[in-house]
Amino acid sequence: MNESSVTYHSVHAYDGLAALDAVAFNNQFAPHFHDTFQLTWNRTGIFENQINNRSLRFWPDSIAVSHPGEVHQTICQQTQGNSFFTVYLPPTLFDQDVETGHMSLAHSIIDKDLLWLLMNLRKIMLAGQIPQHGLIEQLVQILQIRHGCRHTKPTEHSLLVDYAQNYFLEPFDLSKWSNHMGMDKYKVIRLFKSETGMTPNQYVIHSRVQHSLTALKAGQSIIEAALGSGFFDTAHYYKNFKKIMGMTPKKYQQAFIQSY
Repeated sequence: MNESSVTYHSVHAYDGLAALDAVAFNNQFAPHFHDTFQLTWNRTGIFENQINNRSLRFWPDSIAVSHPGEVHQTICQQTQGNSFFTVYLPPTLFDQDVETGHMSLAHSIIDKDLLWLLMNLRKIMLAGQIPQHGLIEQLVQILQIRHGCRHTKPTEHSLLVDYAQNYFLEPFDLSKWSNHMGMDKYKVIRLFKSETGMTPNQYVIHSRVQHSLTALKAGQSIIEAALGSGFFDTAHYYKNFKKIMGMTPKKYQQAFIQSY
């Protein structure tokens, strides 16, 4: 059995393109989302991706896709684990008019040409090299031409989500949310999950982890990043960071620093 390992790679040349390579990974991700498109090439095993109230299964050499802001949860095999390579593609790499529409991709892709590009991208990034622009350009073109379509601009967030985005750094108190919105706690949870795919508490924790990334990139210590993002201790921070990012804060920070 392969030893479990996770490595994170960041490339500043492409507006923050990044990748996560996992071997024999059997930890469970919490529901989360990214501000990028996420492509996951499933290399070994079978995993589930729960997205938009659907559960999709991915076999080896299939590619799972999630969109910016789209809540999803990857469930890996508990025994031998899964090996996969995930690429985080900034929306700025795509040819899209942010004022009139946005790019939507299929959630499940089987494409031998795209797979070949991901194989080469993985080899390059594991070697610590910067991928050539032509490779990234080909990858994005295949996604757009073969697997993409354009939709109208999504509607704005509700007052519930706006409230969460403004107060996630404060101590979480569902009663305070309930009083502010003028509805009972159970209705707050139901409406919030209906819109975001997360409970209010899950959304707050996710937002705190995302907020801490800026501190880690700036070279702050782990405890500074944790306390400055609303966590009360590093143990709680480490636990939730790994559930969402798939690695420890220290590993994320080291990979970002090494990419310069």
